[in-house]
Amino acid sequence: MKKVTAIILASVLTLVLAGCGNQEVQTEASVVETSPAQEEGSGTEEVKSETETAEEGRRYTFGISMPQLDNDGFKANLIGIQQFAEENNIELVVTDGKATADTQMQNIEDLITKEVDALVMCPVDSGAAAAAVKKAQDAGIPVISFDRNVEGDVLTGLAESDNTAHGAAAADLMAEVAEESGIEISDLVVLELLGTQSATAGLERHQGFEGRAKELGINIVASLPTEFKNDNAYSAVMDAFQANPDINAIFVPSDNACYSGAESALAQLNKLYAAGEDGHILITTVDGGPTGLEGIRNGYVDAIAAQSKLVMSEEAMNMALGVVQGETLEETVIRIQPTKVTKENVDDPALWANSINIKQ
Repeated sequence: MKKVTAIILASVLTLVLAGCGNQEVQTEASVVETSPAQEEGSGTEEVKSETETAEEGRRYTFGISMPQLDNDGFKANLIGIQQFAEENNIELVVTDGKATADTQMQNIEDLITKEVDALVMCPVDSGAAAAAVKKAQDAGIPVISFDRNVEGDVLTGLAESDNTAHGAAAADLMAEVAEESGIEISDLVVLELLGTQSATAGLERHQGFEGRAKELGINIVASLPTEFKNDNAYSAVMDAFQANPDINAIFVPSDNACYSGAESALAQLNKLYAAGEDGHILITTVDGGPTGLEGIRNGYVDAIAAQSKLVMSEEAMNMALGVVQGETLEETVIRIQPTKVTKENVDDPALWANSINIKQ
């Protein structure tokens, strides 16, 4: 009889509330029918309100601002983002900055206009992106960045590789490979290719590599810009060998963005030899993409300080989802450490470039 009475009362309440505004309905939404066991005082299970249940089942829309989509590393990031979105009922609006800061800023403004629930991004230019990020924050849209930071302390959260550690690890690997090859560290004559210095990833990898190289006694004879572009890397290698023909080692800041250009230049210079062959130019790099792993398999790349692209994407998306669901982030900055890749583990399926299909 108690249950029947409760049902009748609930039905009457529903009819009354139907004629009221949304605010009243939400206020009374915590009124729920109890089970017989709970009426008798024997039930201990917590009953969620209709508001809480509706929030858990809500489909969010996230704006994704990619810096460029013609790069294997960023393709991998996007695959990770898409996988997380599918698993968590999130709709994505994906934009391509085409490696241009102005294009990315316009993309972000469009996503703000669309009133996305959160913005997940990687800046083309860490400084230029700050104004667009602030606009999003002012519009009530939380912003999580991945792979690169944004200047000005304007982000809600950040998930990236520890780029300084990746640069330092590449210097350590260079010293290890030199010793294994019977080359004294003091005899290394190194060309350092520079990633984009206006992006934190490029700047920090340079700082990490240069700082550790000094500690190890590695001699860097040239540091030339590439802006994370293969054409520029090709030109930089050609110019460097013309000025310093004794170069016997190269640091490539991204195998995804620069290695193909560097390899082409070495081939043009008749200096592309595999490890163990006379004239081999020792190469260490960062990223661990398909091009870099193939370079190791061919013997042209000696070692990689690899990133964890899928983990990075998952962390960024998880942070964004937590924020829109009203959670307080325990960590607002997550920095992922490098993984050492050599010929010994180049085929490890756990490496991101071995675990997903980039060419899609």
